[in-house]
Amino acid sequence: MPVTESCANFRVSPVEFKEGLPYHGGEANTLPDHWGAVRAFDPSTGNELWEWKNDKPMVASVLATGEDLVFAGEPTGDFNAYHGRPASCCGSIRREAVTTAARRPTA
Repeated sequence: MPVTESCANFRVSPVEFKEGLPYHGGEANTLPDHWGAVRAFDPSTGNELWEWKNDKPMVASVLATGEDLVFAGEPTGDFNAYHGRPASCCGSIRREAVTTAARRPTA
């Protein structure tokens, strides 16, 4: 599951919703110490199995496979693969590589 650990001061105020941006229903001034993680839990007990920390909040969806392989995107646009039990990042695709591959013409 993606995790965001951060503190902020919230204030209710009129604010316009903008697609693709966080919406808090007012002003949110995030304090400087925030981070994120991808965490895995045992569904039968609720116990945490592993955690992979990141210096940025993790807000993207996570895809888990039956072979302890987990995929998650970072706010930077990078895409990572994690091997569980315990977690280790076993691969990463930089945003630029994905963008370049998407623009490559097909024959």
